[in-house]
Amino acid sequence: MASVQEMYKIGAVIAIAMAILLLTQLYIGTFYSDLMTQYNQLTSFSFTQTESTITPQAFLAGLDTEDIVVLTINSFASTGRLALSVLCGIFGNKWYRNHCIKKISEIKSAAASKEVADAELQTKGGVNTAVAISLIITFWIISIMSMFF
Repeated sequence: MASVQEMYKIGAVIAIAMAILLLTQLYIGTFYSDLMTQYNQLTSFSFTQTESTITPQAFLAGLDTEDIVVLTINSFASTGRLALSVLCGIFGNKWYRNHCIKKISEIKSAAASKEVADAELQTKGGVNTAVAISLIITFWIISIMSMFF
């Protein structure tokens, strides 16, 4: 059974993975901004888009190996962030619900009476506010960093 600390570890691993992927994209966007601007203009769809003078294939053919690696890493980072977000969105509540059900069952089976179980559930339940606030602030800081690069 996953303990509360294990749930925090899982959350921390996911948050660190998201941060690494975001920082990778920020780095690429900062130090390869001309390449990324050209690529984004070429691959973006717009209803008012004029006919481009270069095709995506011709653009990619004109790149050196380093630029292709950078575009590939950026694509993997973007896809990884999307995949983690979707997986957490789809399964996150189920994972936490299963964790809570197991924890409640464990406390109820170990308690001498219903009153003791209720009292222990009352003390064990709830949110660790300090951890929740620190994780939210960390996420905001990392997200806002992209506005300055």
